[in-house]
Amino acid sequence: MWHACSWRSDREAFIPLARLRKKLFKLLAGKADWPATARRPLDTAPALDAHRFVFLVGLHRSGTSLIHRILRGHPLITGFAGTPAREDEGQHLQTVLPVGRDFGGTGRFAFAAAAHFTADDPRATPATREALLRQWGAWLDLDKPIIIEKSPPNLLRTTFLQQLFPSAAFVVVVRHPIPVALATLKWSKTSLAELVLH
Repeated sequence: MWHACSWRSDREAFIPLARLRKKLFKLLAGKADWPATARRPLDTAPALDAHRFVFLVGLHRSGTSLIHRILRGHPLITGFAGTPAREDEGQHLQTVLPVGRDFGGTGRFAFAAAAHFTADDPRATPATREALLRQWGAWLDLDKPIIIEKSPPNLLRTTFLQQLFPSAAFVVVVRHPIPVALATLKWSKTSLAELVLH
């Protein structure tokens, strides 16, 4: 027979589960911090003269994750998969360069002048390239000749990345700003007008 006391006890028993669900949601939503890398970087940077980088760039909620999953399924393409990073974004699998969150995060990062990396950036060096290759290489199948990487901040880093990887190609995904803004609104804590401008 149910009564107030037993109902309360059952409810209290579910409180830890509710907290666990909340934490899990934060992890899945990318609001909790994952370690930057969950695999040990390679001891040396792999020689990738026969490889070509393809950087898939576009704002959050523009469709890049879907395209990334489709392209990395090609037998000649390797890309990040099964990583602890949200949406398997390369920005979170390295510790060399700042990530989008450092510039305000979703719906804000492009407004930060410091988020715009160009070819003459002092970080565009062989040492940066080598460090990226060591960290990214731990997650890639380097037997495949094409490497695909997806991270929204790369919208502002194309000439910088071209300097590091001269043979790189770029696929830019552009979606109408209103659906992107509406889809991003719940994450960004900014107004719809600001998101459209972003």
